[in-house]
Amino acid sequence: LALAYSAADVFVMPSLAENLPNVISESLLCGTPVVAFPRGGMVEMVRPGQNGHLCPEATPAALATTLGLALAQPLAWSRAAIAADALTCYDLPRQVAAYQTVYQQAIVKER
Repeated sequence: LALAYSAADVFVMPSLAENLPNVISESLLCGTPVVAFPRGGMVEMVRPGQNGHLCPEATPAALATTLGLALAQPLAWSRAAIAADALTCYDLPRQVAAYQTVYQQAIVKER
């Protein structure tokens, strides 16, 4: 899968209902920018102009327009910067630490 993500110019996430889709983090970790609808966790994962584009609305026309915009500027993306940023957000030790914090906060609230 990493080879496929890396070979793509842009990854398109056309889903209307996702929380934190792994396919977006996988794409970003490979340095591939993402085009997605402004829904759920995709809003948190895709930072317009930095690692992809969010469509202005969740319609097929907006997706086509936004994808066209992303494909028209292929050299605007620093794939190395996208991958490095994603690594700081989605690496395993960071995720483990975040889960530990959430669980510790839940334990404290229960007491």
